[in-house]
Amino acid sequence: MDRRAFIAAAAVAPVAIAVPGLAGSSGGPFATIHERYNYYYDALCADDIPENEIGALEDAFISARDKLIDTPPETPHEFSQKFVALWKEGGRPDDETIVILLADARRLAA
Repeated sequence: MDRRAFIAAAAVAPVAIAVPGLAGSSGGPFATIHERYNYYYDALCADDIPENEIGALEDAFISARDKLIDTPPETPHEFSQKFVALWKEGGRPDDETIVILLADARRLAA
């Protein structure tokens, strides 16, 4: 991704977050997807995962992460949740995911 294009598009993200009506999640599909992502994230961070469960847990986490990335947030609050979830604890989404987040921000800011 061109650095200049990224910076220009990224300028939209704070606008989407600051839009009036920063009401909570709709409680709809996004909330369930976000909760599922957090559940598997926390489960993978646990210290006591049985060795024979790590592979299945990683697969479930990747599935939940991909679903979170692909699900457009309906409110600025949901956008914030998605953004924070993908960057939490030093996470660094790939360029394709960043493009999706920027598109979400532009859509919410429109």
